[in-house]
Amino acid sequence: MKKFICLVGLVLMVGCSDITDNKKTSQSTNDTSASAEAAKRKIIDEANKRAETKQSKENELPDDVSDIINLLESNFEDSATVSYDKTNQRFEMVISDSSFSETVKRAKNNDDFGKKEWSEFVEAFSGLSNTIAESSSNYSLSISESKAPYNILLLLENGKVTHDAVSYRNESSDSSNSEEKKSGPSIGESVLFTSDNERFELSIDSVSKVLSDDHYELTGAFFAKVDFTIKNLGSDPLSFTSHDLEFYDSDDFKSKMINKDYFGETIQPGKSIRGVAYFDVATDGSNYEVFFADNFWKGAY
Repeated sequence: MKKFICLVGLVLMVGCSDITDNKKTSQSTNDTSASAEAAKRKIIDEANKRAETKQSKENELPDDVSDIINLLESNFEDSATVSYDKTNQRFEMVISDSSFSETVKRAKNNDDFGKKEWSEFVEAFSGLSNTIAESSSNYSLSISESKAPYNILLLLENGKVTHDAVSYRNESSDSSNSEEKKSGPSIGESVLFTSDNERFELSIDSVSKVLSDDHYELTGAFFAKVDFTIKNLGSDPLSFTSHDLEFYDSDDFKSKMINKDYFGETIQPGKSIRGVAYFDVATDGSNYEVFFADNFWKGAY
């Protein structure tokens, strides 16, 4: 984990540099036709070249963006992949280093050493984000793990943290009578997920008990009905199914999903959809957790 702090320091020191014959014979008709065909092919070729040039220019990145990408790649080549989301003007780093994953895990489990290392990591990358802002404004920087690249752990803009999926899960008071530590987004709260090709918001809107069903045999204490909403913020269609969700009961046992009102849809860019998932819950407790990737919504009936 320490090497990330050192690498960021190196980036901060280096900075971001810019980087005819007209013969009236019986052959004339054939010659004219051949010339017309050649002209036609030339016009088509030129049109294709212009289209390719236009597409190439559209795909080109500004010099400052290319400079920053090259700088990040050169400093993190052994531990992270770097890409740029042109639509959202965001540099995206997906870290594959095992020490980083261990720090995230320990910090999420409220381990003091893990929290300290995560705090140092956030401080270092806030400085990196600030350096990017000084070189090129209106760009953000996201950090995620290779095992879940669509789940942003840290999002920064102009040196400021706008999303921290690690710290908000371990905020607690030192008092023994304090509120239970916050464990993630609240029911009804949307969470942003992103990857190279996908960007969407997911919210768990409500969870309710269903005691019986005419078509499905209940093997546990009750069915849990989970209502959710997805908004596709990307530029491509998004596929999502209810199997992407996990449900855990008050005893931390994973519940089996049933196919009642099974949700499997494709959502077009900029569009939203509501869905539902049902789970057969073994324990008749009041608390539950709904997971998607590393994020979970915690609530009570």
